[in-house]
Amino acid sequence: MKILAIEGALARCSAAVLADGRVVAAEEAEAPRGHPSLLPPMAAAVLARAGLA
Repeated sequence: MKILAIEGALARCSAAVLADGRVVAAEEAEAPRGHPSLLPPMAAAVLARAGLA
């Protein structure tokens, strides 16, 4: 199973791809504001590093 996890509730936002229970790609940014503009490219980057579209 592959999971794209996205978190942006607090001052830090992050995205990660998990495959079979392990993290295969992750990225985070310290950003008190602007998560809506940071998260889509962050998600695309971790998907690309994980070899997923």
